[in-house]
Amino acid sequence: MKKSLEGRVAIVTGGGGGIGGEVSKWLAKEGAAVVVNDVGSDLSGGGFSSTPADGIVSEIIGSGGDAVANYDSVAQPDGAKRIVNAAMSMFGRLDIVCHAAGIVRDRMVFNMLEEEWDDVINVHLYGALNIVAEAVPIMKSQSYGRIILFSSVSALGNLGQCNYSAAKGGQIGIVQGLADELKVDNITINAVFPGADTRMTEGMSSTARAYIEQWGVSAESSDAQGIRSSVRNAPKVAYLCTEAAANITGQVIGVFGPPMTVYSQRVLMRKLYKSNAWQFDDLDFAIGSSLNRNIPESRLGGKYEQR
Repeated sequence: MKKSLEGRVAIVTGGGGGIGGEVSKWLAKEGAAVVVNDVGSDLSGGGFSSTPADGIVSEIIGSGGDAVANYDSVAQPDGAKRIVNAAMSMFGRLDIVCHAAGIVRDRMVFNMLEEEWDDVINVHLYGALNIVAEAVPIMKSQSYGRIILFSSVSALGNLGQCNYSAAKGGQIGIVQGLADELKVDNITINAVFPGADTRMTEGMSSTARAYIEQWGVSAESSDAQGIRSSVRNAPKVAYLCTEAAANITGQVIGVFGPPMTVYSQRVLMRKLYKSNAWQFDDLDFAIGSSLNRNIPESRLGGKYEQR
């Protein structure tokens, strides 16, 4: 039986461990040759080790798959170029990009250092831009491509993570900005909200854990049934990389835990119209009473129209 990704070539940034590592292995399990990219840094982005990427590559090859390690930083345009070149030189094509590389520099905004903002933005957001910009011309020449950006439920807001939230929200902007541009060439681009007990959740504060759990992501460490295991994300991500997922693009998809979910996009909820110029008194009354909740139009005194 032919595997769903047989003959495809994938890059997974941050593919040397955690969720990225499981995605690397699942893509290989489905037949893709995988460039496992990981700089092997600590959570703050410091240090270097070839061990994480090499370890995943060894597992893939040991299971009969095909993979190669790469240690460049996706945060730099030259690094992204070398990552893509690794795929082309080793396997001759590039069909799939999964950008899972990430670091955290958690801090409240009033004492966050400039470099703590920059480092997170560079890896998550510029990293997404860098790898997508390098991969897209190749995918367009092949009339095929699947791009997955690993955003986060923190894009909806999280305490002490304004840098991380901004970067992850920016990834969603990239997805929604490029979806229509790329679909004419049979290239899809989606964001996923992954989740698991990984080293990135080990130091999470109890307040942040409680906040995240509002969105259905349990941050508890004990998990006898493996619900919060990294591997839970992998098959769903791999499916989005197949030919069968050609009609799914520009979406934000939750892949953590047992379910697979689709998040709503921002839409216009209510509009208040006035034919002549708005005055402050108009705004003070109409916005406070109408944009915040539905009220009968008669209460607006005939001066304003809800649309």
